Amino acid sequence: MNVIEQVLTTLRSEIQGQLIDRGRVMDHLLDLRADSRDVAPLVDVIDQLLAELPGVSVVETSWWGAALDRLADAAGTVPAA
Repeated sequence: MNVIEQVLTTLRSEIQGQLIDRGRVMDHLLDLRADSRDVAPLVDVIDQLLAELPGVSVVETSWWGAALDRLADAAGTVPAA
């Protein structure tokens, strides 16, 4: 399992409840972008997710879970169950 897969698995395991702080989601995406700067398809998806990031102060965890699925697909991984 590569570093990106490990990070995505960890982020997925931290999902609890129905809402997550929007700033936290943005921080996670920016951290992933910094770690993935050499993986163009992943950076493109991260940029799309940053542009689509909903909410003012919170994001529904369903959106975040779907975003992690998109990131896993872009990284060529299978989402954790």
